[in-house]
Amino acid sequence: MVTFGMIKTKSIYHDSMEPGDGYRLLVMRYWPRGVVKARVSGWIKDLGPSPSLLRSLKEGRMDWRAFVAGYKLEMEGTARGQPLLEEVQRLEEAHGTVTLLCHEDLSIPGAHCHREILEEMLYARRSE
Repeated sequence: MVTFGMIKTKSIYHDSMEPGDGYRLLVMRYWPRGVVKARVSGWIKDLGPSPSLLRSLKEGRMDWRAFVAGYKLEMEGTARGQPLLEEVQRLEEAHGTVTLLCHEDLSIPGAHCHREILEEMLYARRSE
């Protein structure tokens, strides 16, 4: 039987560390500048969007909606993505809370981050 805890999201730069963060999982493709390893419990870089998907979004060749679809395909529609999602579920079961960390500051109006999509996918898997 799988016991679910909680998934949270935070910015590695803009949000403080708190005891309730549980397992602090960095989900960025690249290590963030100036961040010491002690600020995270673990890092799964492949939970970050592929370099080509990131580049397409940053260069304006795709909008947020297309990015969401592309990221979901990378995570849910590939043999590479499924084990990554399962690993986060195992961490959640082991630690109670997993906080997904990336660099975007979601307190800025209109800001987006793939960690929002990842959180949504993880919660959706619970009902499967």
